[in-house]
Amino acid sequence: MTTNLSRVFEPRSIAIVGASTDPTKRGNQILRALEMSGFDGDVYPVNPRGGEILGRPVVTSVDELPTGVDLAVLCTPAAAAPDLVRACGRREVGAALVLAVGFGESGQRGQALQSELATAGAEAGVRIVGPNTSGILNMGTGLNLVGARGVRGGGLALLLQSGNVALSLMTEATERSWDGVSIYLGVG
Repeated sequence: MTTNLSRVFEPRSIAIVGASTDPTKRGNQILRALEMSGFDGDVYPVNPRGGEILGRPVVTSVDELPTGVDLAVLCTPAAAAPDLVRACGRREVGAALVLAVGFGESGQRGQALQSELATAGAEAGVRIVGPNTSGILNMGTGLNLVGARGVRGGGLALLLQSGNVALSLMTEATERSWDGVSIYLGVG
């Protein structure tokens, strides 16, 4: 069954906007985490330099993505997010995961930027997760946009504001042989 949240929790295609060759950057770590967790959907690294990252050809802009990608992960500075969400809307991307900090938690300028991001998402028809989110995890589909390692699958779903608390709970559940995790969403 397809729901409005299927493109968030069960994407068949993901664009990593701000993909990087640098292993210390989120745009590289997420590509590696998807590979490690066995995600078998289409993955499109996006970086204006083009080339190849971890054996995947790089798309140079959101405007060059195939139409209808389910989820875009924005590994970019906060100021770029509203325009990137608008570009995602033009390509009929279903949702955007906004990792950046510098929105409502950072004062008036950040609050204005967060308002602009919300408006961009509403006008473009792109569902937004975040900003300032730690990511999404779905053990059943290999969706690992958190970089979690060694987490056991199970029936526990987590919806948390704190990525550190989520990782602590996942680790403790695994170490203590409690029920494992099915889905995690960091609300940001």
